[in-house]
Amino acid sequence: MVADNIYDLLTPLALTHWVKSSGVRLKGRGLILYIDKDYNIIDTVKLINVLMIKYRLHCYIMSLGDSKNRFAIYIFRSSLDLLEKLCLYP
Repeated sequence: MVADNIYDLLTPLALTHWVKSSGVRLKGRGLILYIDKDYNIIDTVKLINVLMIKYRLHCYIMSLGDSKNRFAIYIFRSSLDLLEKLCLYP
């Protein structure tokens, strides 16, 4: 379960860790951030809201094909420059 104060907890350093450990950059496209398999859609919405509101990243929730209840967050290529500045993502 994602904490109710995730807005405060998801600092640039925490975002860096998340991207480096669970992020997959797609060649010529954006980045997929994988989410813990125990998180539901409500948890995923909390996370994406922080990315969109606090960090102004252009992204959306992806439903993974292997299960109806598995999600990831796709960050558009247009937001990768901002993401690099935020979290030192190469």
